[in-house]
Amino acid sequence: MRITSRGQTAYERLWTGKCDTCKSEAEATEAELTNIKPDRDGKFSWEQCPVCKAGYHGQGYGGMLFHPKKEN
Repeated sequence: MRITSRGQTAYERLWTGKCDTCKSEAEATEAELTNIKPDRDGKFSWEQCPVCKAGYHGQGYGGMLFHPKKEN
């Protein structure tokens, strides 16, 4: 068997995020995110910022807001 086009599992899917407090930007796999929630536009996740620690203890807001990375 030969794979002609490899897809991604949910755990490999990349998300991009930006911190509301310090404006740092990051990428994470879906498996690394802990607070994924649905919204009217798809999914999002608030995570603690690894740079300034905003969003401590899962409070989210003020931390990094992640969305699934758009495919080109």
